[in-house]
Amino acid sequence: MQKLLLASLFMTIGLQILLTQTPVLVADFNSGEEESFSAHNFNGISYKNKLFFPIFSNSLGQELGMLDGDELSVLKDISKGFWSSKPQNFTKYEGLLYFTAIDEMGSALYRTDGTSGGTQLAFRPPASNPTNKIEGLIVSKEGLLYFTREGKLYAYDNVEFKKIFDGISFDNNYCQYKDGIVFLKQHSNTFRLYEIKGMQIEELGEAGFTGSTKEVFGISPVQRGILYGIADKTNGTIHETFVYDKDEKEVYSLTENIETKKRIKFFDGEKALVWRGGEGYFATDGYKEELLYETNNTTAPFGDDIYSIAKDDKMIFQADKTSIDDFLMHTDGTSLGTKELFDIDYRLSNLLEQENFAFFATGTFNNNFAKVYYLDLNDGSYTNIYTYDVRSESASILLVGVYNGRLYYLSNHDEEVGRELYYLELDVISETEDEELSNYDIELTANSIKIKTEKNESVQLLVYNIAGVLIKQEHAYTNQAIPTTDLRGLYVFSFLIGEKVLSKKLFRI
Repeated sequence: MQKLLLASLFMTIGLQILLTQTPVLVADFNSGEEESFSAHNFNGISYKNKLFFPIFSNSLGQELGMLDGDELSVLKDISKGFWSSKPQNFTKYEGLLYFTAIDEMGSALYRTDGTSGGTQLAFRPPASNPTNKIEGLIVSKEGLLYFTREGKLYAYDNVEFKKIFDGISFDNNYCQYKDGIVFLKQHSNTFRLYEIKGMQIEELGEAGFTGSTKEVFGISPVQRGILYGIADKTNGTIHETFVYDKDEKEVYSLTENIETKKRIKFFDGEKALVWRGGEGYFATDGYKEELLYETNNTTAPFGDDIYSIAKDDKMIFQADKTSIDDFLMHTDGTSLGTKELFDIDYRLSNLLEQENFAFFATGTFNNNFAKVYYLDLNDGSYTNIYTYDVRSESASILLVGVYNGRLYYLSNHDEEVGRELYYLELDVISETEDEELSNYDIELTANSIKIKTEKNESVQLLVYNIAGVLIKQEHAYTNQAIPTTDLRGLYVFSFLIGEKVLSKKLFRI
């Protein structure tokens, strides 16, 4: 009897929980049609159980915004008055949140501890032009923070900011490598590859390139060493790929056809994802390559990038099969382990990663119906969380962050309020709970779950994954915290007290 009850309950929960969620407007921050967020600078970050992002105020301009619980506010007016500081490049380092901003004296590096008083100037690199921005905040595995400004490379070890190199600006020309960083610098008709270890820099090698206006179209560590590509930006007819062999300490050209457009994207440190126009998507370790997905499209994905998220040895990426057909792909880096997930309605939003999971939206442009998804990066399984019944115009969904069991994102579907912050619940009490248990309270923490009652009662906990498979069963008592640290993903928790059942969908990251 109990098994039949649970099976029926799970089917009902699976249908109702996944299909009945409704977007909730956090606040009409700028009352009326005026938008509070920009489609060009919106990326957020979760820090100290709060969410931080750029937000626009009618009186203060675009400044550092914060969501604390359900309260949306400007944390600090960095550029006084209506002038915007345009905070961006949020990076966690040594317990603080660093970001770039523009104040009265120009671009600078700021940091915050999550409070207004603790939001302060960290460092202002010297510059001849105060409008020249700080670029490329990146933290190495050995624990140093690097960035560039006006052709100078700086390093910070949580004690001292120090200039360590001249003539380099971070763009698409740098990446993590081993415990440090590598970057490419142009010297006339050659590109030199450098490695940063701590405050020291070593030249690894160089390669010639004959194009007129040159740019790097990708750089990534691979098993052989470092894979990178250089293109002629002016006419787009020359694209060369090179690999630095870490054992032979030499740079080799891997290009067979310089007229074929190419792109390189980081995968797992041992392999890189490579797109070649008219051929398809490949995985390469620098020695050999394997075709993952064949396409005939010759236009570079979105002009200069491959939309993707890589986690451990799995990746999702957008593949432009033809000029009009785009697919979301899942791969483990092999041909057999690569599959089409679904055809993307124009256009894919930004991709948001949380632990082993991804969030994104499709149909965000051109009068399509936007759909918001959750995806398990491990196996490629996905769920349509919500579908809008109002057609999209331009960038209708922009994902900001996952925070307190909610997916936060920007939407401009409601013309009466403009582009504002919304959320979808990822933790939802089932509408099918037993009436006798409707007053019971489920308490969640970052690491546990418990059901609260006036007196202690015997309870059985059953946990199902999104496919309905029982993955955890435990006997406990009400008012007793049950650990959930071993669970990462979307689950249905069912508490059995006698013949009564209380269930909750829980998203754990």
